[in-house]
Amino acid sequence: YEAYQLQGGVPATFALQLGGAAAPQGTQLQGTISISSYAGSYSGRQATVRVKQGTTINTYTTTLAANGSYSLRVNETGNAEVWVKLAPGLARKVSLNLNGTVTQNFTLTNGDVNNDNVVDDADLLQILFNFGSNNAASDANGDNVVDDADLLIVLFNFGSVGDGL
Repeated sequence: YEAYQLQGGVPATFALQLGGAAAPQGTQLQGTISISSYAGSYSGRQATVRVKQGTTINTYTTTLAANGSYSLRVNETGNAEVWVKLAPGLARKVSLNLNGTVTQNFTLTNGDVNNDNVVDDADLLQILFNFGSNNAASDANGDNVVDDADLLIVLFNFGSVGDGL
């Protein structure tokens, strides 16, 4: 409230009331994250999303729906590099203009079962040591058993390296 004196000495009080929610800041980032040759459900799996502008990198986590869809509010607006990682997929980076709502789908290369962003002998050994088990971390194709299909995924993508940020 604010009190004033009008012409002729008449007192007056004014009030200003603002309503509604504040406009959300940042950018709504949405789409799907999938891994090649992965047939399992993505439900509840968490992907790491990093947004880089200049020398500043902010890290976010998003929980996926069964089909790999995600929706995430990031603080940044404007041009940025967006990096996504979800095991057993290799990281993927894209350049985006973050403004309002941005839809971006990511398809990651499969085979990085040890989550170090390289498909190499360490991934191959992890598959071999868990062969015949239902070890989720070593199950590259998401069928709940570590078998020759998982081994073939690692061999097919052997030597692949994910994007850095």
